[in-house]
Amino acid sequence: MKPRLLPILCLLLGALSAQAQDVPAMLKAADHFRMSAENLEVDTLVQVNKADGSPDKERRYKVFVQAKRQSLVLMQSPAEKGQKLLMLGDDFWLLMPESQRPLRITPMQKLLGDASTGDIANLRWADDYSGQVVAEERCEPPRSVGQATTPAPETTFPCLHLSLNATRKGVSYQRIELWLGKARFEPLRAELYVLSDKLAKQALFVFDKPAAPTLVTEMVLTDQVSNHKTTQVRYLNRVAEPDVSGAQPATGVTTMHSCFFKSRRADQSGLGRGAALAAWIGLALTAGAAWAQDAALPLSGKLRLQWDERRASHNGAQQTQTGAATAELELRSSAAHWNAIATLQHQGDAAPGEKNRAWFNELSATVEGGGWQFSAGKKIVAWDVGYAFRPNDVVQQEERRTLVSTTPEGRGVLMAERFDLDSAWSLVWVNPTHARSATGASEPALAARLYQRQGAVDWHGFARYGERTGTSLGIAAAWVASDALELHASLRALQRADLPVAASQNLGQAQAQPTLSGSSTQALVGATWTHISQFSVLSELWWDGTARPDALRKNVYVRLSWEHENWQPSLDLLYHPTDGGQLWTLALSHSGDRILVQGGVRLARGPADALLRQQPTTAQAYVMLSRAF
Repeated sequence: MKPRLLPILCLLLGALSAQAQDVPAMLKAADHFRMSAENLEVDTLVQVNKADGSPDKERRYKVFVQAKRQSLVLMQSPAEKGQKLLMLGDDFWLLMPESQRPLRITPMQKLLGDASTGDIANLRWADDYSGQVVAEERCEPPRSVGQATTPAPETTFPCLHLSLNATRKGVSYQRIELWLGKARFEPLRAELYVLSDKLAKQALFVFDKPAAPTLVTEMVLTDQVSNHKTTQVRYLNRVAEPDVSGAQPATGVTTMHSCFFKSRRADQSGLGRGAALAAWIGLALTAGAAWAQDAALPLSGKLRLQWDERRASHNGAQQTQTGAATAELELRSSAAHWNAIATLQHQGDAAPGEKNRAWFNELSATVEGGGWQFSAGKKIVAWDVGYAFRPNDVVQQEERRTLVSTTPEGRGVLMAERFDLDSAWSLVWVNPTHARSATGASEPALAARLYQRQGAVDWHGFARYGERTGTSLGIAAAWVASDALELHASLRALQRADLPVAASQNLGQAQAQPTLSGSSTQALVGATWTHISQFSVLSELWWDGTARPDALRKNVYVRLSWEHENWQPSLDLLYHPTDGGQLWTLALSHSGDRILVQGGVRLARGPADALLRQQPTTAQAYVMLSRAF
């Protein structure tokens, strides 16, 4: 008997070995059902349903997928309009329209609620996973649209159970248990596990023709961590794109990279007469051509209503309590060579009288030539890697830690930019027509930035020369250390600086006429950590040698936040070790498809003689409602 068993065992082992060797081919075949061409543009609809089956929210995305793990996700829904996410291999960046500043994020941060960006943008398993065939089983047959949530049919057919492990760190899931049809290798269902080997989601795939499937038209995800919601990822339209993997730097994947990092924005205030006239002529010609081509220009925006209640004090003693209501309408429109963002504001408060304002946040004309992008006008140019403090934000000099995030007002600039896949150069003349004696963010200056991507690290170099403040040089880096942890640091050396700068830290202190200081430095180190449950911690330490009084120089900042379904509670603390001053902010927001509701309080605490306790406003509460359209 033993001699007869040996050939049988050899045949079995050979068959298993052949099956294991065929796993890459199986995955490529399975990928073809989701990715019908090597380079695709995919219109995607994501619908989230509550555990009882009732609809919760809906999001739309335009996804560009190319070879070599290159993807660009453009958010199309009103609530997310303008947001972009770029994926280059294991590296991820998020751009928010309010700041126009790309943020290096971790794989865990790229989770978008119940459907991660990897679920939407990464349609290939063969590039990212290896594994083995566990067993041949019986599975439910393929389903068509409308059958995804119906009870399982009684009939079954043969399928293969594959166990897959990630071959690189940047994927959304470190392990996948995948079931494929035995004959065609179409994906039927999957179990998705994160790095901790915890089951995060279950996936079910829906096909165009169940009897002879050719394409996956829908993926149904069921959350297994917390809320057990069901998310339907529907692929509405697929358009094959040309193969540009060998293209020159101005095209192909680099175009996606450039599309993400470029900001085409501006307004005539801040331009000289000649430059302003040229910009307006360019805007008029471009707008006319765009209007002739398409009379219905795209228009989007949001309406925001806010109520603020402030408690004022003087030398630590409570004095008065005031309230103010604000209504803002933000409008956005763009065409091929121009972009505009405008804000109309109506403000009333307890004091007699009302305030009405209107301004352009951005209004710019843009042209390209010789591999460079040239723009003129009013533009948001936000640099550096920090969150609560940015030493090298040398152009925009954006106010940080505002209670409500709004689109900042850009600066008048003449700007030239160049991009390729791993680097970028920016040259800026900011406030070119302002008086040479202008101070702070209004100071005329020349600025430059060099960006270099090196694996999981983003490197930034900065230089600035101001009419009053002279030369400053800076360097910054952001490093994704793991799937959950991101580290960042920034350093700047200044020849001179305008003082005081307390108002720029959102402490409520009135800005005095600045005076010049001697040489100084600014430095920041920080980290963000995100758990699979979407609990996040942001921590930053910084030194600001330009700050006055001295108590403002040393700062510690910690922010805790948690995204749970449509809710996001947060708690943050700004602490001054020198005098023990504390500024606490507690907030809660709820977001829907178009509606965002947010409220919170900010309180100054610490010793009675702490600088934060001496500010004109020691307590503030607010509630805000915004609707996107």
